[in-house]
Amino acid sequence: MGTESLKQSRSHGSRKDAAGAPDSSSARARRERNRQAQHVFRIRKQAEQLEKDRHIQNLETEVEQIGSAFRDLVEAILQSEYARLDENLMRKLRATARSVVLLANDKAECTLGTVCSEEPKEPTLAEPIVSPKATGAVQPIADAPGLDAQVHDHYAYDESNTLGADMDGLPSRVQLDGTNGGLSNRIIQATLRYGHRILLCQLDALSESLKQTFQFILPYFSREQVLSNIQWALGPGNWLLPKLASTDFNNPVAEAVIKDLCAQKSRQALNPGPDPNRRTEIILNANEIEDYIMSRMVGYVDEDVMELMAGNNSGPGPGWQAKSLPSRDFIDCDIFFPVERQQTRKASLPSSSQRQRTIRISQSRLLENIVYISVCTAGGPGFRTDALERVIALSAIDPYGDSSLLHPPMGEMGNYTIQKEASRILHEVLLKDERLGIPDGVKEAASRIVFDESAVRTPFLPAPVKCTESSTVLWALLAAFGSAIAKQRYGLQQKAVVNSDVATMFLFSFLFLIVGGRPTSDPEIIKRYSIYDTKQQMTPWRRLTTTVYPTKDGRYFHLHGGMDSTKSLRMLGLPPHEALPDEMEVIKRISERVQRFDAGWLDIEANEHWQQAGGICLTPEEFQASEQGKAIASDGLYSIEESSSDRLPPVPWPEVKTTTYRPLEGIKFVDITRAIAGPTIARLAALLGATVVRVSNTELPDLGIVLYESNLGKRDAHIDLKTEVGRKALLNLIEDADVVLDGYRPGVLERLGFGPTFVHEVAKKRGKGIVYARENCHGWKGPWKHRSGWQQISDAVTGIGWLFGRMWGLDEPVMPFLPNSDFQTGIVGCVAIMNALDRRARSGGNYLVSTSLNQLNRFLISLGTHGPETQRALRERWPDMKFRYYDDLHRQMPVLRASLPERVPELLNPKYFMTLKAELGVPDETMTFVGPAVSYETTKLFYNRGSCLRGTDEPEWPDE
Repeated sequence: MGTESLKQSRSHGSRKDAAGAPDSSSARARRERNRQAQHVFRIRKQAEQLEKDRHIQNLETEVEQIGSAFRDLVEAILQSEYARLDENLMRKLRATARSVVLLANDKAECTLGTVCSEEPKEPTLAEPIVSPKATGAVQPIADAPGLDAQVHDHYAYDESNTLGADMDGLPSRVQLDGTNGGLSNRIIQATLRYGHRILLCQLDALSESLKQTFQFILPYFSREQVLSNIQWALGPGNWLLPKLASTDFNNPVAEAVIKDLCAQKSRQALNPGPDPNRRTEIILNANEIEDYIMSRMVGYVDEDVMELMAGNNSGPGPGWQAKSLPSRDFIDCDIFFPVERQQTRKASLPSSSQRQRTIRISQSRLLENIVYISVCTAGGPGFRTDALERVIALSAIDPYGDSSLLHPPMGEMGNYTIQKEASRILHEVLLKDERLGIPDGVKEAASRIVFDESAVRTPFLPAPVKCTESSTVLWALLAAFGSAIAKQRYGLQQKAVVNSDVATMFLFSFLFLIVGGRPTSDPEIIKRYSIYDTKQQMTPWRRLTTTVYPTKDGRYFHLHGGMDSTKSLRMLGLPPHEALPDEMEVIKRISERVQRFDAGWLDIEANEHWQQAGGICLTPEEFQASEQGKAIASDGLYSIEESSSDRLPPVPWPEVKTTTYRPLEGIKFVDITRAIAGPTIARLAALLGATVVRVSNTELPDLGIVLYESNLGKRDAHIDLKTEVGRKALLNLIEDADVVLDGYRPGVLERLGFGPTFVHEVAKKRGKGIVYARENCHGWKGPWKHRSGWQQISDAVTGIGWLFGRMWGLDEPVMPFLPNSDFQTGIVGCVAIMNALDRRARSGGNYLVSTSLNQLNRFLISLGTHGPETQRALRERWPDMKFRYYDDLHRQMPVLRASLPERVPELLNPKYFMTLKAELGVPDETMTFVGPAVSYETTKLFYNRGSCLRGTDEPEWPDE
């Protein structure tokens, strides 16, 4: 029976007409019906798509309009009468305004309250990060663990939901596409941390672990929902501004001010209203926008680009309520993260994509709103400060691969980071120091300084004082001056990134120098630069004349042999040379002699009779109370004096042909220095583009290990200033110079006929001002201003040595293991010279720039020391760096060099180094050295040449 039925069915299915042909009329009818159905379907789909496109376009327009309203709100706050009442609040709001205006207008130059007319450039797209769900790729992200495997937090999967109770109703079981409700908490918590990080640090780069986290978040949003939530963040989400004020600004006046202004601006737009469903809607929207933030907040960039490939999406518009949640019919999507500017990477789209649409959203539109969203998610109107802090600090393991920001190893530090402290010092200390005379253009440029968050974040040097933070912020100030001058000269408006790792390595950079493939500790390299040790200072007997010894009256005195220890040894009644290879025996012998004298007598005899450097090891309090401390107490990091009698016209910046736009290109710089601080000033000027001629004397001793690096970018000419020929050669250089730098003992160049008075007369004669810069140890006022000095002497007399000793639990001074004050004074000197050159370009005149090691150390001490827990952690990290009072730099630095790769391997990142051809006596030899701590968007910093030997060049300016 079944077979018969099948035959009949086949017979009916193959019915033919009388001629044996198939029934063509029925086939045509079927085809026509199918065609009509397909046509209707296409029309319906096109209509639906047009409706979606109109909806998206309306949302985009509204987002832009609300973004403008947000800028107006910030402007209203800044212009209110309360701006004078709370300086901290105003500073934060001004920073917000800069981000909104400059970034929202696609890097076009504008000011608050203006509209930029510059059309934004098309962005360069980076390679996409594709979620596994997005494309159905055969090989999704390989070996990527689940989100719950990447981050560990017992609150995320706690069924009792203790966290939710603390949050006054935080929804811990909001479902995301059927995913475990704990994932919602995880997204909230991770986003809070990441948003907090962005706001405080403005990351430049996205970590790989953060990208992996994104891969598991991307499927959880739709196109309409994304735009709806952007609309919410820029509009109703702004009602959380008062909550932000009450928690972040911690000031009742600030809270009242912002609440009043919010109400005045638009009570309806900024108030969530009494709707009982509103709170739930806000929280659920916050989940969605946090998904979006997780997928697009990738750093300090002009704009983000999101490519969305169309699919079914039946979600409602922006007015959807929590009581009728949209269906989770997700579209496929790819997120394109932008690369660094001026890089080119071609974006690739999956071949299966049906169509694509680009939505551009400026980063600043959401930058400040992340905190509002996170606060709302944490508890809405029932928000509690301690609850938010608990969410931010939930996990000891940061899901982004770096726990240092929120959980540093030092308990008392809280969320302290090197980058945040450097930013604080820059904006709250240096830029507000009226003694420095920082122009408004430099302050404006400083607002575009970013501190690289990829660098180590917590203190890592075994030092009680903030060496890393101080060096980092001085590099930032240098970068700001460079940006301001480049804007004057070339019309550039650019950001600068400062790397604190490199700023730290700069303080002992000669230890990282590689010459011909060999480090400076290699015997062959030591042999080569030892030719500059003409007084045999590196023998233990003569070298250890430069260190600390106890005195008869129970104090400590820092002897210093300089580059010739003979005078110091004669003062002690010791022979100038002694063949004692045992360093501890040498220390014992010298110590026995020093202990015959009181510290006060040694101080007078060394400095005033033998004119040899030396100093009593004082505490910071003792130095502050001393006559010298009082004399320089009112001095800033540097001083700039204009000669009131020198009425000279402004000197325009030199006209140069350049593609690198370094700020000091075309500036002629005479470098008359030795040792470290002075040569460093000139080396930085060379890095910034100046033509530097170093005046050296091949008959005098020098610090060879330092000279091998400090001559980077310079020409070096032998000139004997005690001869008529030498004085004439120097005069010829000065007659065409813009800057003359004096780093010798105070008064030496005056006695040789080339002090500031004479040089400024040369400038008057030629009708164009000169910047005369000078650097010494003790400062340019007070009873010690005439004394010679070195970094160790400054560290001894200002109290730095006692701070180091106490850090290690010792009741004795211990000198720092690195020439910190030397190198940082080098940065300060270059900053001051740039300031003076800027004044010369604007107003004309001759200028005298003065810097000193003691001024730098006073600044460093004023920043405070690390707390007890931090110092304890540093001692545990560096157990082999505990030294005694008699340990000099040459006993300390080899230990530092050996320990560094294990203790802080991050510093040895190859990208921190540069390589050039050296001119150190071996043909075709290269040198690798620590690069600059600053990088600009457009300006390229580099040295024109590698280091050269003394006397390599003629005493003349090169051809233009």
